[in-house]
Amino acid sequence: MQIRAVLQATTIRDRYEALKTLPTNLDEAFNGTMSRIEQQPSALFDKAARILAWIHLAERPLTVDELLCSLSIKDGDKSLDLNGIPIRKSLLNCCQGLALIDQETSTVRLVHYSLEEYLNRQDEIFGHTKVEWHSKIARTCLTFLQFPSRRAEATINESGETITLLFYAATQWGHHLRRADDLGDALLEPAIEYLHSGLANNPKHLRLLYHKMYSYTYRENTLIDVLRTHIAAFFGISGTMTHLISTDQKNLDSKDGDGRTPLSWAAENGYEAVVKLLLDTDRMDADSKDKYGQTPLSRAAGNGYEAVVKLLLDTGRVDADSKDDRYGQTPLSWAARNGHEAVVKLLLDIGRVDTDSKDRYGRTPLSRAAENGHEAVVKLLLDIGRVDADSKDVRSDAAIECDGERIRGGREAAARYRQGGRRLQGQVRSDAAIIGGGERTRGGREAVSVFYSHPAFNASQAATPPTTLLRRASYRFLSNTRIFAYF
Repeated sequence: MQIRAVLQATTIRDRYEALKTLPTNLDEAFNGTMSRIEQQPSALFDKAARILAWIHLAERPLTVDELLCSLSIKDGDKSLDLNGIPIRKSLLNCCQGLALIDQETSTVRLVHYSLEEYLNRQDEIFGHTKVEWHSKIARTCLTFLQFPSRRAEATINESGETITLLFYAATQWGHHLRRADDLGDALLEPAIEYLHSGLANNPKHLRLLYHKMYSYTYRENTLIDVLRTHIAAFFGISGTMTHLISTDQKNLDSKDGDGRTPLSWAAENGYEAVVKLLLDTDRMDADSKDKYGQTPLSRAAGNGYEAVVKLLLDTGRVDADSKDDRYGQTPLSWAARNGHEAVVKLLLDIGRVDTDSKDRYGRTPLSRAAENGHEAVVKLLLDIGRVDADSKDVRSDAAIECDGERIRGGREAAARYRQGGRRLQGQVRSDAAIIGGGERTRGGREAVSVFYSHPAFNASQAATPPTTLLRRASYRFLSNTRIFAYF
């Protein structure tokens, strides 16, 4: 960027002077480049502003074709105009080196992560707040999505290559709309129009969105019952949901093909405002189970959304200890497994949960937290004094493989291993987890006993597992060694 600034000087004297005034830090450098962008002719400045805003605020990296398509769309367009598509070769020239094309992925990105950090610190981008930019992006997506399908792409060369914004617009428009909710009802009409008629008239749009929402159960050419209320809740668009609450009350608690209600979708994604809107209607089954037996509370707890968990608990209409059907895990188990300390504390504080509840594999919340290296959660659970720190799962608390012989059974296995004095070849399974030398080793107290008691290990190093293992250990082992201090 600074070389470009120097080379823009037209005489040697001016270049020497430009060298003397080079910025001393990145913020100064970016400020200078942004100023040079603003000083360009208005058409180039507008183009650069849109490019940088789209790249910075996009929900995922944009392909070059998606960016080209987005720049060609204007408010009120009824189809994609081939004449409005920028020239690919000179697409980023107006950005003064702040954006580039990644040739390996054919995506556009900012020149450096430090520019991303710089833009994150700014309240505005070229005179518009980020909320306003999200509104502009959402409007562009909704405008595109209303195009007739045969006019939603353009052929750009003799080989028949086409560009389209469809894959991005169909799956991300709602996220930008949610981020623009602070602007009020400016985009309510096009959003409602699209939800009412656009999706119904364009099954391809719905199929793309379905793939995004149900990626874990997606089947090609299969659609399940998903309603406007589910989509608004999935995206967390409070303005749109407010409208649907007053106009589509019969579907507020409807279940989709996976047995999920709008409340389930909003809770899983942490959309506190939408969860509150739905609960305030008093039409919700706050404890509704989906086809996997998970409740809105279970999904919110598993993803660590403390505010949503509190909203649901405060209703007094949820079972805080409900087990799902697939794994038999409670909300506490899900939160502990994923290391969400604040949610674990919230659930423990209400005093209505079984802190030592076992799932279908015989695993407790403590076991799940220890396995994944969540030290703070392990300490929380142990401090309450109502957990069995030596609980066995259904596979027993140790499985060791020595010299090709598989030995099972907690203390017996550990004793046999120590007596044999043989080298660890396989696995020790239970609460805490270790991975060493490419071999997965699990085990709470029993695993520690095995490691520390073996004659090959130096007892003076009892504060941590043996250095020979540490030297070969993976990151996961290192992240869990501190947990052993609690057992």
